[in-house]
Amino acid sequence: MKLSNRPTPHASRSYLKTGSMLIALAIVTVVSILLPLMWELRAAKRQTRRRAPAPQPSSPETQHAPLREPVRAAGEPTRGDAVPPPRARDIAREPRTQPAGAASWIARPVAVVVTAAILALASGGTALALLSAGDTGTDPRGAVSGATTSPYDIDGDGAVTIPDAVLVLAHVGERSTAGVTNWPGAAYDVNKNGFVSLQDVQIVIAHVGEQAPTPTAQPTVTTTSAPFIAPTHTPPPPPTATTVPATATRVPATATRVPPTATPPPAGGPKLLFGLGDQAPGAKNNRLNLEAPVGMYASWYNGPDDLGFHRNYRDSGFIRNSIYNTGRAAQLIIWSDVPEDGTPCGRRYPISDGINADMAHLAQSWAGTAADPPLYVSLFTEFQTYPCQDNRWVGSEAYYLKLAEKAVQIRDIFHQYAPNSVVCMSWGGWQRRWDNPTLGEGRSLMPHLDGLMGLMDNQCFQAMHDSGNVTDVREMAKYLAPFPGGVYVSHYKPEGSTDATFVSDLQQIMTDGYLTELAGYGLFAWSFMDGRMWNDPDEAASYQLVKDAVFKYGTPP
Repeated sequence: MKLSNRPTPHASRSYLKTGSMLIALAIVTVVSILLPLMWELRAAKRQTRRRAPAPQPSSPETQHAPLREPVRAAGEPTRGDAVPPPRARDIAREPRTQPAGAASWIARPVAVVVTAAILALASGGTALALLSAGDTGTDPRGAVSGATTSPYDIDGDGAVTIPDAVLVLAHVGERSTAGVTNWPGAAYDVNKNGFVSLQDVQIVIAHVGEQAPTPTAQPTVTTTSAPFIAPTHTPPPPPTATTVPATATRVPATATRVPPTATPPPAGGPKLLFGLGDQAPGAKNNRLNLEAPVGMYASWYNGPDDLGFHRNYRDSGFIRNSIYNTGRAAQLIIWSDVPEDGTPCGRRYPISDGINADMAHLAQSWAGTAADPPLYVSLFTEFQTYPCQDNRWVGSEAYYLKLAEKAVQIRDIFHQYAPNSVVCMSWGGWQRRWDNPTLGEGRSLMPHLDGLMGLMDNQCFQAMHDSGNVTDVREMAKYLAPFPGGVYVSHYKPEGSTDATFVSDLQQIMTDGYLTELAGYGLFAWSFMDGRMWNDPDEAASYQLVKDAVFKYGTPP
């Protein structure tokens, strides 16, 4: 789309158009100042009524961490208890930008409108025409025949431009009443939170200049596992999703449920690929990596707002020069904590249509070549907490089937855009602590998802229980051993940052005997969630345990 060289056949018409445009821009300015404030205040009140505030960490160290530590309620069952553990996570990155008050509500829309005004004046009214087109309530995407749209390419012309931001701005204040993907303003709700706000405008502006990704032909995906699900819609590109028939009861098993016999360790003893997070640049500069280099840097993705800084990792050359070119693997941990108001009942973003395009952008940011070290994708970590009924099958069947469908689509997206990617579904490591066959809880949940595990490239789970993780790691690795690709711990750290648990875990786990047994179940990697368990001066013993383990058992990818 060209914003210049628009013909103006008559001078009086030009004056009329300019005057109308300025009036419209003045109206938009006022509306963009008042409506976002009204809607955001109402949304904040509703959010406060619907969800209790997350517990705040007590230590100053944790309060300043990029990821807040989850706090599980007191009295969580130990192994053998008949009730499930409470919700496991509240890992959410600190907000990277927070409104500073009324001034920021005024400054942001005014900046956008002034920019739009300049472009509109230069173009002879194109931006105003786009605003008028947006007011019809129709989705502008697809206006350019054959264009492959980006979630930020609102007008569908194949590129993200200022007029896309103007279109979103014209719809600020609109709210969904029927789900985030099923309402007229969904195209302008870029972050898929159910209403159009200035944050959506900011996100589009941040992507100005990008060309919409054009998918290449999707390779035929073949699998030897049993089919398990029927898509209920045609997913948006990219890419084409694997289509497989439905099943009413469970995802059929694709592997025998007899764990393999432990095999002898390799020469020199068992080895592990050690990873470190919570974001790759921090891992690179951590004291541990400087003194005992790890073989993998881990980064978290918590939602669409994170796409920008992941793209910056690529554009700055960090991923290429500091990870792949140094012989290291990369790990991407994908987690979501949006409200559980989706259909089927559960967290809406992981099963939304919009996640496919977001995953395409994320995959391109982290893509290496097929010859590069692996990109390990730990998908939907702690996914047992995503349905409205945590950790159980009964009552959550529809959500799990939809989530499984999305997992296969996202696996294909990463394979298409990141040839070095290896995708797993990241379990919460507590799942084998109890059992309730009647409701499909605890250990009885896992067989229902055997078919999905068989479709993943490898297997993974987190280990973060504050009472200890030695048994959890053994039991989870043993159960997942028969499935493809080997097993790894996607993120480890006692959730209460308890030094005693951390030291006890490592003293028992980082030993020849334990790791030899786990190597027999296919355990090949161990990722520390971050370095905050050994950063304090009084944690010297913890640091020495980790450093010794990396020196003794560490291996490159």
